[in-house]
Amino acid sequence: GGYELIKESRRISLAEVLRLIDGPLAPLPCLSRRAYQRCENCDEATCPVRAVFGGFYAAYLLMIESLTLADLQEDSRPLERFGLFEASAGE
Repeated sequence: GGYELIKESRRISLAEVLRLIDGPLAPLPCLSRRAYQRCENCDEATCPVRAVFGGFYAAYLLMIESLTLADLQEDSRPLERFGLFEASAGE
């Protein structure tokens, strides 16, 4: 059983996998690259909700687009490269 990849795991980003499974990744339709929808009754240029979620989404995309399946196979702590988590004191 299982699946066989048609590309090397180093060439498959986590973002690709998530988009295949879940579809668009943006938390708001007005932030989506592939499924953009304009918000009703809202000026996107001054919307504080869009600004906050846009910042979170940009950071999220940076991480998942740079991580590959190979990273997940080879590195037990792949998120440490982004400086988000410190190594445990005993390491």
